[in-house]
Amino acid sequence: MNSALVDKIVQAVLYEGYILYPYRRSVKNEQRWTFGCIFPRDYGGSISGAESFMTETQCLIKGDARATLTITARFLQLLDRTVGQCTREDAADFAAAGELEIAGKRHQTWQEAVERTISVQANLSGTPRRTEFTFPTERHVELLRNGASEIAGAFIRTQQTIQGALEVETVHQRDGIYRLTARVLNLTPLGESAKTDSRQLALSHACASAHLIFHAAAGEFLSQIDPPADAIDLAHQCEQKGAWPVLVGEPGQRDTVLASPIILYDYPEIAPESPGNLFDGTEIDEILSLCVMTLTDEEKRSAADLDPRSAELMNRTQSLAREQLMRLHGVLRPPRPVQAVHIADSELRAGDRVRLRPRGSADAFDIILKGKIATIAAIEQDYENRIHLAVTIDDDPGADIGAAGQIGHRFFFRPEEVEPLTTQEAAS
Repeated sequence: MNSALVDKIVQAVLYEGYILYPYRRSVKNEQRWTFGCIFPRDYGGSISGAESFMTETQCLIKGDARATLTITARFLQLLDRTVGQCTREDAADFAAAGELEIAGKRHQTWQEAVERTISVQANLSGTPRRTEFTFPTERHVELLRNGASEIAGAFIRTQQTIQGALEVETVHQRDGIYRLTARVLNLTPLGESAKTDSRQLALSHACASAHLIFHAAAGEFLSQIDPPADAIDLAHQCEQKGAWPVLVGEPGQRDTVLASPIILYDYPEIAPESPGNLFDGTEIDEILSLCVMTLTDEEKRSAADLDPRSAELMNRTQSLAREQLMRLHGVLRPPRPVQAVHIADSELRAGDRVRLRPRGSADAFDIILKGKIATIAAIEQDYENRIHLAVTIDDDPGADIGAAGQIGHRFFFRPEEVEPLTTQEAAS
């Protein structure tokens, strides 16, 4: 597992909604936590509702008794940060204030977040595993001092209780393929009044931006998006509630899956041009960066004084060089490479030989090349996610030209238009 690459994706998902453009407390931030919120069971009640008390992910893994699994749940626990102003000379009392300016810096009431991680070890034996967790109510006071080092105010941070459980189980399906189920439940008890109170109150007991990470040693996860042909029916039987599992890491690796509340594709990655996290699921870097630059000095200051992450975003965006901004504009990427394609009972890769069975008869080549033996030069995916096999014809004198990617000796066919060679044919 490429842990650094996986962690970049996980962090981007984890802090989705933490700060929303235009990065100020008073604007457009009423509904910050809209993805992956697991509310207390007493409040949400329905696993099919938008505000559920659980998230559940099912995926397929191929392995045997040697396989070991680590299932990790990660989420943000929200805490309320209130700005307090001194009301007595001994600085023991503080009166709540929305904002307080001390020594030229604006301190604001805000909702912060603390990262939480719970892990369970499991195997493919089918024995269910359950780990319960509790994060209790806490209150912390951070004193704020003026230029003369006198106490002028304080941040009062209050964290409410969260109780829950992480459950894991595996069920053998067939041929060494298992269905892995993991769920996170929020079992925090609420008082009678809290059950019907505002969403904001329930949110203080919620698991925000919750997601799951599955890692296997001596096992191989199957793609839920593009499962092998012999497991398509099993993949369709997997159920997802509140998250969707994708393969993560280096393309081709199958030891790690991320179940994200934001729909991703297999092997997601952060754009190399991106200067940093913009806390927006779409990460439209150019537009958001330009919008930050249009803020007034007062708006930029208000955003920077909000939170260290907001300050870092402001400073980073304002310091972007012209060349960095230009790299964000009009980036065109080739289709994502595909390592293998499953046809019949075979997994085919570049270099494998196939027999052509064109179906379209759209032009003369469909007739001329029918039945020919070809070699797969590349497996490519277009912008509509359709798979195409680029092949060269084995008895073509110019096959080397096609293998080099040149037109005229390189032909494209859909997976259903080729068939794997028999063992005897492949050996000939």
